[in-house]
Amino acid sequence: NPLVHQFNYVTEGTFDAYMYQMVEKKQRYIGQIMTSKTPERSMEDIDEKALDYAVIKGIATGNPLIREKTELETKSTKLKMLKQSYLSQKYELEDMVNKRYPKEIAECKNEIEVLTEDSNYLKTNTTNIDFCPMQLENQIYNEKAKAGEKILELCKKVKDTKGIYIGTYRGFKMYLEFNTFAKVFQVALQNKQTYRAILGTDKVGVITRINNALDSIMKSIPIAQDKLQNLQKQSKTAQENMSIPFEKEEELQATLKRLKEINAELKIGETNSSEVLEVDDDEMEMDD
Repeated sequence: NPLVHQFNYVTEGTFDAYMYQMVEKKQRYIGQIMTSKTPERSMEDIDEKALDYAVIKGIATGNPLIREKTELETKSTKLKMLKQSYLSQKYELEDMVNKRYPKEIAECKNEIEVLTEDSNYLKTNTTNIDFCPMQLENQIYNEKAKAGEKILELCKKVKDTKGIYIGTYRGFKMYLEFNTFAKVFQVALQNKQTYRAILGTDKVGVITRINNALDSIMKSIPIAQDKLQNLQKQSKTAQENMSIPFEKEEELQATLKRLKEINAELKIGETNSSEVLEVDDDEMEMDD
């Protein structure tokens, strides 16, 4: 009888274990459906309730090997979940080391190079720190107040967000823009890179803000250098962490080895049943 054959390795008094086996299996399937996980993609995951049923099943059986098998399955599943988490973090670190950090480091180095060029260019074209002659619409202004007044007057010519070219100052080209988000006018100062100064309504204050924007170029260099050093340190740390092995690998392998030995003793796998029982409905009807 096929049903008797399937029961042949179950010790007397283990019918309760069989019932819990069925409940455990059903709970595993329900967990996969409720979490939208397919068996193929989540074989290392296991629902917490399914683990509880597995423990009950092991307690219910009188066979110590089956009890140990249940405990080992629970332990191996948890260890596999820990390893999967470890591998996910390792893959993330690899992505950061191979892609993210090299890209950000290259961008930071380029920023430092551009800032250095603009800073040197600014020094070369600065004859007076307080105020240099400013060219606005082909006319030279030597006084702050008059230059600021002219810039505020030119704001009336800005019709859209593209901005207009208005002249040069300390070697940098100047474009007048309207920031639609902040609802303010601003001057874009351009050489290798573009720097912006938000304008107020005070004609002298306009020049002060433009000078501050240009003077901030040199101050930005050490900030960018610190950022580069931090990125390089983070990249080095990530590389070191990548080389750290899974700390519970030996424990996992020992658990799997012992589980394999128990399965061999219980002859699990010979009847194509990693579960305790698999009963076909047709066979049950035939037996009846």
